[in-house]
Amino acid sequence: MKQNEIKQNLWEIPEELKEIQLSSFPIECFPVELKNYAMALAEELQVAVDMVATGILAVCSLCNQGKYLVEGKKGWLEPLNVYALNIAKPSERKSPIIRKLITPILQYEAEENERRKMAVFNSKSELDMYHNKLQICKNKYGKQGQDDNKTMQEMREINEKIANHSVINFIRLIVDDITPEALVSVMIENQEKIGIFSAEGGIFETMAGRYNNNIVNCDLILKAYSGDRVSVDRKNREAETMNNPCITILLFVQPTIVENIFSNKEFNGRGLCARFLYCFPHSKVGSRNVNSEEIPSILSEQYNAIIKKLLKNQKDEVQIIKLSEEAKQVSQEFAADLEKKLVDELEEIEEWAGKLHGTILRIAANLHLIENSSEEPITAATMKKAIEIGNYYIKHTLKVYNLIGVDADIIKAKKIIKIIKKRQLKGSIKKHKLFRDSRGTMIEKIEDIKKPLDILIEMGYIREIIPEYEGIGRKPDTILELNPLVFK
Repeated sequence: MKQNEIKQNLWEIPEELKEIQLSSFPIECFPVELKNYAMALAEELQVAVDMVATGILAVCSLCNQGKYLVEGKKGWLEPLNVYALNIAKPSERKSPIIRKLITPILQYEAEENERRKMAVFNSKSELDMYHNKLQICKNKYGKQGQDDNKTMQEMREINEKIANHSVINFIRLIVDDITPEALVSVMIENQEKIGIFSAEGGIFETMAGRYNNNIVNCDLILKAYSGDRVSVDRKNREAETMNNPCITILLFVQPTIVENIFSNKEFNGRGLCARFLYCFPHSKVGSRNVNSEEIPSILSEQYNAIIKKLLKNQKDEVQIIKLSEEAKQVSQEFAADLEKKLVDELEEIEEWAGKLHGTILRIAANLHLIENSSEEPITAATMKKAIEIGNYYIKHTLKVYNLIGVDADIIKAKKIIKIIKKRQLKGSIKKHKLFRDSRGTMIEKIEDIKKPLDILIEMGYIREIIPEYEGIGRKPDTILELNPLVFK
């Protein structure tokens, strides 16, 4: 369209750019003490309650993992660990949330390690003593004047003691950024369990090969989600094997990290992305109350007591948590409805949604154990609450998957509008000038601005004027005419 033709067209007020609208976390589904704590902590830190609630789910999962399995139906057992991803900008107070949530975990860890301190030292001293005795026997074997048969018998007895010796270790419940190789060793020392809790997404860079020549290594994270056997062979070291590994993950990451995760073909192709619960809460930045109320100490005490109680509830053998007959019916009805949606409404997140029924069972079991014993069956009411929470994550997962595609361009388009208004631009602007002004977290290359501009053109926010070019000299830059009804 030529410039004089554009001027003859009248501008109209464009429709507002819309993104996927998300509901808040159904906090009423939590037991009352956890609900009150989540709401009070969100108020104190002036963050969305969604981030706190998702964190609490992960904390409960950490407390219960490796101790229980939930039986969806005969022959189908799910572990209780979850992988959760809170998506938020740097200013969303991610670190304070994690610090508050893991306080009772770190307290329990310190108290338990103090209690078992002497047992740890004695255990390791005994093992060292056995190894020293074994070395003495090896040194004297074959020497003149020694009874080799007797020495060999002594070595057999010592080896048997070493093989049967139970090494007692200090417990470690949480790690931050850690290599996959070190993670195996830490888990073996902690009954094949660990939690990865972090206010950053560094673990993804590590799995992507940050310390290993960009060779992706996410096998342990993939297998620990379902408790599949892991065996690691290394040079100059004995093989390390875990039969029932369990990992709980709680990470707070920026939207750009999510884009990097999904763009990694190994992560996406092997199903790592489909294993996470995604929370993409509405930001309160810009409207936060600087005089927010501090969380009442009684609520913190109740939360700490619940988490410590779950941690102290140790089991010699894994317990099976069953569903009541009514809960089974609710579960089956949900599964039937979900199955229909997989080929239509949830097609774009089919792999993730295919794991949702199992995830909801995990959530239901974790909610159940807060107020009940493992011997009691999960009620229909608890199952319905878990389903409501699961439905919440469906919408947020759709948001995340769209963030990688169309919705990301809408967000960029809104950023461009905001920049134009902030700079009080009117009339027209050269395309490359607008690109330079728009550079930031989501707009880095000139290609990043193409689709957002197409959206703004289609919606009537701007018009594109391509100057005539006769093929001599540098090609003139595209001119973007701004809608005067929007950019006054």
